Amino acid sequence: MLALIDADLIAYEAAAAADMVEEGHERRSFDYVVDKVDETIKFITENSGCDSYELFITGKGNFRYDIATIKPYKGNRKDTPKPFYLEATRKLLESYGAVVCDGMEADDMLAVRAREMDYNDCCICSRDKDLRMVPCMQYSWEVGRQPEWGPELVDRLGGLHFRFSEKILKNGEKSNAIKKVYGTGLKWFYAQLIIGDSTDNIAGLEGKGGGLVHQVLEPCTTEEEMFLATFSAYKDKYGDTATERILEQGRLLWMHDKLDERGEVILWELPYEVKS
Repeated sequence: MLALIDADLIAYEAAAAADMVEEGHERRSFDYVVDKVDETIKFITENSGCDSYELFITGKGNFRYDIATIKPYKGNRKDTPKPFYLEATRKLLESYGAVVCDGMEADDMLAVRAREMDYNDCCICSRDKDLRMVPCMQYSWEVGRQPEWGPELVDRLGGLHFRFSEKILKNGEKSNAIKKVYGTGLKWFYAQLIIGDSTDNIAGLEGKGGGLVHQVLEPCTTEEEMFLATFSAYKDKYGDTATERILEQGRLLWMHDKLDERGEVILWELPYEVKS
């Protein structure tokens, strides 16, 4: 099985680890980074159940910056200093054969490769939860407070999981509010259309959250039902602008898995007709 690895994460993790100061030194040597990269690739490949791998890193440009009009894509991220060896680590990964993905994110190319393989005999390896909408084997390695997940087979429709937080209402009654939503497959994509993605500054259906996701998506058993239920929620809030609104949010959130003859992503379109 082939491991399709999100090498952006490996580059950052290895370079950041080298910035951890040792006594008498400003940072660890680049030899430490090389060893860390090698160990991580080996660990991911073995623990995902694979025997070979391909690496992908994000290059220049990203179509999402041009699409985003409601909120600037990733506009909420602070200008924090990058690890000292980050660019050198990216070059190291290129020397290992990593594919540089210009005009898109490495995540999109992982989805493209999985589709090219008809979602068989491959495992997407990343800690980015957005990729869990892609229907194939998936694996996430443990880092910090993020636990290991998988390897697990994601099916096309997928499913949702909810984390509840008990609250006491003003009248003294208990209420199990939904604190967090997790998911896989198409259900996860449509859930994100409602809750958005705060990490990437994607609004979703503003003012709505896990409660609406649970209400409108949990009963759905087909993509048509998911889409129509989600679009109906957009229509209720945005009226005549619902179509353009959901189209923008979908294109920001979707893991684009098809390229045109120029190698550019084919943008997500509404899967079913709607009345504008």
